[in-house]
Amino acid sequence: MKEFNLTLGVMEALKVLPFEIVSQDLNSNKLNITLVKDGTLEPYTLSGTTVVLYFKREDDERYQQYATITNAAQGQIEIVLDVDIIAKRGNVFAEVAVYTGEEMKCTSQLFGFRVRDSINNAETHVSGNALPDYRREMQRLETILDNLIISAGDSNPEIVAARYSFLEGMTFTTLGDRLDFIESKTEGHINKKIENEGIHGIRVEEGELEFLVDNVWKRVSGMEPHGNDFHDPAFETKADADAHKAESASKHIKESGSNANGKYIKFDDGTMICSIKDFRLNTINGSSGATDIRNTWTFPALFVDNNIIVHMTGGTAARLGSETQTSDSFVIAGSTRAVPTPSTCICSVFQREIDFFAGNYIDQHLLATGRWK
Repeated sequence: MKEFNLTLGVMEALKVLPFEIVSQDLNSNKLNITLVKDGTLEPYTLSGTTVVLYFKREDDERYQQYATITNAAQGQIEIVLDVDIIAKRGNVFAEVAVYTGEEMKCTSQLFGFRVRDSINNAETHVSGNALPDYRREMQRLETILDNLIISAGDSNPEIVAARYSFLEGMTFTTLGDRLDFIESKTEGHINKKIENEGIHGIRVEEGELEFLVDNVWKRVSGMEPHGNDFHDPAFETKADADAHKAESASKHIKESGSNANGKYIKFDDGTMICSIKDFRLNTINGSSGATDIRNTWTFPALFVDNNIIVHMTGGTAARLGSETQTSDSFVIAGSTRAVPTPSTCICSVFQREIDFFAGNYIDQHLLATGRWK
């Protein structure tokens, strides 16, 4: 017998905790109710009275059932719930009514409980330790699917052709079999490559493939891993790659810069290139019939010696005689000359038969190549 103990107020509602009853528990749910006047818990005397409980199910069916007074002085009653009251699952609301003869004396506060079905019902299966052989069922379904593909595939020349591998010299039963074969070979090749190269991880960062070698992530960027380094696929051996690296190491730019005298680039191998655009030659030198126009270029960086080659080409503008024109729009009937030192170079243009005059100038682009170390 399941017993539920309740204390209900007659003049004042008290806190009553909800409880639950199973619909299949027939004639086994007993309510032990104590009626009190109010929150002082003073018993409501039931001497000379009759007590009836009224129930309302969730389907709006209503029932009444007489209770047994177990202690009139203490306001105590009990009732074993009838089957009809708990026959339907859902919420059930109830109240206690106290009668003196035919006249209702008072009613208690409303209380309620929930009726649920037992888990054990017609839908319950008997458990066991034997699991269904899902793998066998999957194999059976795959076989059926393969047969369907084979039957349909023969009518499609493209699918039939795709089952044949020229490299392997064999025809696979289904296209899926061929793809599985390719995948297994590719995976084996990758695993072997990773093992041989000592690679312990692969990831993609910023769209580039990286390998974890000796706890250092190295980016491929179009290169292939080789041992603890990477080399260009164009090189057959690691020795070729190392030689290429050694050769390239001395061709890196060591330093570059610019100032009022032009621009310079220093390379690791000691080479230095200096340049300036539109360097103005405006100093007249020589006598009538044998003049040149010149200027001294101070290099933007110092060369180590005077073993320097200076190239001069036409600049943006020139003024000869009284005319202003671009220097590459005419031909100077003469020659250019450059006399360098580690820090400067006298650049001049000589013009046969025509003298330069005061106010004349020629702009030239200059390029000097030498060594900085």
